[in-house]
Amino acid sequence: MHWFRHLLYPSCLGALFFASGALISAEREVQVKAESNTRLVVVCVFDQLRGDYPTRWKNAYGSKGFRRIMAEGTHYTNCHYPYGVTLTGPGHASITTGAIPKTHGIIANEWYDSAKAQEVYCATGEKYKNIPQKFGAAATKRAGGGSPEHLRVPTIGDSLKEATEGRGKVFAFSSKDRGAILMAGKKADGCYWWDTDTGKLGTSTYYRDALEPWVSEWNYESPAEKWLGLKWNRYRSNLDYNKLAGPDKVLGEAEGTISGQPYSAVFPHEFPTKPDKIYFNTVYASPFANELIFDLAVKAIEAEKLGQDESPDLLLLSFSSNDAVGHAWGPDSHEVLDITLRTDDLLARMFRELDTKVGKGKWTVYISADHGVCPLPELSKALGKDAGRIDIEDLKKRADVFLNERFNDKKPPVPFIPTKTISEHIYLDRSLLKKNNWNADEVTLALSQWLLTQDGVAKAYTRAQLLGSENTDPMIESYRACYDAQRGGDIVLLQKENWLLGKGKGTSHGTPYEYDTHVPLMVFGNGGQKLVSNEKITPLHVAPLIARELGIPVPAGCTIKLNAASAPVTFGAP
Repeated sequence: MHWFRHLLYPSCLGALFFASGALISAEREVQVKAESNTRLVVVCVFDQLRGDYPTRWKNAYGSKGFRRIMAEGTHYTNCHYPYGVTLTGPGHASITTGAIPKTHGIIANEWYDSAKAQEVYCATGEKYKNIPQKFGAAATKRAGGGSPEHLRVPTIGDSLKEATEGRGKVFAFSSKDRGAILMAGKKADGCYWWDTDTGKLGTSTYYRDALEPWVSEWNYESPAEKWLGLKWNRYRSNLDYNKLAGPDKVLGEAEGTISGQPYSAVFPHEFPTKPDKIYFNTVYASPFANELIFDLAVKAIEAEKLGQDESPDLLLLSFSSNDAVGHAWGPDSHEVLDITLRTDDLLARMFRELDTKVGKGKWTVYISADHGVCPLPELSKALGKDAGRIDIEDLKKRADVFLNERFNDKKPPVPFIPTKTISEHIYLDRSLLKKNNWNADEVTLALSQWLLTQDGVAKAYTRAQLLGSENTDPMIESYRACYDAQRGGDIVLLQKENWLLGKGKGTSHGTPYEYDTHVPLMVFGNGGQKLVSNEKITPLHVAPLIARELGIPVPAGCTIKLNAASAPVTFGAP
């Protein structure tokens, strides 16, 4: 399969995935087991856990986590997202729906509603409120409370609720609201996320009017405050972190104060002594917020008796701290190595808890991630690669200057691009174009051509190109898979490989390059088999795999077709 790896990296990714036709197939066919002993399925999404991490540091792990899965369970080593805008919202929605963003509707974490001239967040609804009342302070600029209403198709949890006539329970937890909400779907029994302004767990009136008693008890005990005044030190003092991950301090990683939160470039990392939002955000950007989600999972299994009756249940867990740590220090850091070592141990503890509380042979854990991450540009540049950072705000200003010179004909300068230019999507001010009788297609084409002359820009796809059918660019299919005419921008920008959109420190993700698309896919427990496979697969396979294991229908929007139950999972016929 070396030919596939060679072609996959990086520019042919979209074309290869779509060449098989599996992702755009209208068929939703799955072989189901006549009977299943599985009583609890746990989906673990480790935010930004790149696909090479489980094998990169294999020799440093214990024997009961990643290495146990590799020895006894299923490990798909060649798992990639089949679309271009690899972000948290689209990733979580794709895992639980089995659909591409174009189908499920979550094309990014935010998008711009040109008709209302306002930003739309992927996991809120205007008619709902977050509860308790003080909860959600960090999201006050978002209209309304948490809601999955922007999801256009059902999740695997919704399918389970329908198949069991409501008897199967579905719970979701995360440190990010979108991580919990987009996995929970529309029929979940409980959906909770941790607020980094208050340190409390909450939900929204979409799901329920009051917290469940055991959640209120968790909030009362304030477990997030246990690290006040302490330090995050290296987990394994006997390991040579420099040999495994490189120097502890490098150019480009977080240091100083960023958005009011203190960052140290080197270990140890100290926690503030006052339980305020600076402290809680410091916990969030450490391995310890993952511990909170793990403890919640154990508490939920006990309080809700998950996996302990005849109807199978679903527990959806999104561990966000891996993402916060990766953004700050980059994938080749002591911090990312350390949180991955702790992730390995967390999995081992989870397996023990499931054996104790649910029973051996009665549970399955699916492990994946919502996206990968780009190396720090400064490190890439030091290695002789073409790398850098694109100041997106400066780019917008210069784009407006160009468009005024081209189209405004000596009128006072106007902003063609609204203040809210989100992620890779660039939106034009439609009301301005209409008012001045400027042709939107002409303006868009001119801007896209100008963007291609700017440092670090690889592609600038126009709305017309993304909605068209001409396939002259092998990368464009990966962007068509995550583009929607109502929610997408007039232009979708792709930076060059090893370049980042945005100035400052740290790193990010959101491209179709291998470092962003490659994630793990592992299955361990009753539903797994002893298998290490290099077959090409996607995280979208998780939903139909769960459906097959539990003998329930795949979610209605799922575009993945599985082979027979006894065969390895691939995209279809060779």
